[in-house]
Amino acid sequence: MDGYGFGVWLVPTQHVFHPDTTHIPHITVMCNMENSDDAKKLKKIISEKLGNIFVIYLNGKCEQFGVSYASNDPLMATGYFCESEEWQSLKEIVEESGLKGSFSERPHLSYCYAKNSKDLKIKHTLSRPLVCKLEKVDIRGLETERWKVL
Repeated sequence: MDGYGFGVWLVPTQHVFHPDTTHIPHITVMCNMENSDDAKKLKKIISEKLGNIFVIYLNGKCEQFGVSYASNDPLMATGYFCESEEWQSLKEIVEESGLKGSFSERPHLSYCYAKNSKDLKIKHTLSRPLVCKLEKVDIRGLETERWKVL
């Protein structure tokens, strides 16, 4: 699979980053799904059980993340860890769905992606709640500017 396949994100409804950021700000619920239909199914299941709008609490301290989804994660990232009262419920829904992919065990919002650590950027921001919308996404490829909401 090239990049991170298909997935489901929580996308903030308000402005989060500087316009130079090339990717859509997001909190990954699930990635590395093999096809768009599976992502569509998961989004529908989550929507039916929890709705489409979530409040995520952003910790404004920017830091480099460790490996998130696989021991050979192709991109490094910096960003912000988040908290959500619904994250455990999201995890249970994902597990019950039986759909294959990578659930994000620790919610986070990436600020900068890079193939080399020397290219990563750190930028602290305000800690605050973010209102986010549940979205099905195409995250194939390693060029973050090509990732898109479907």
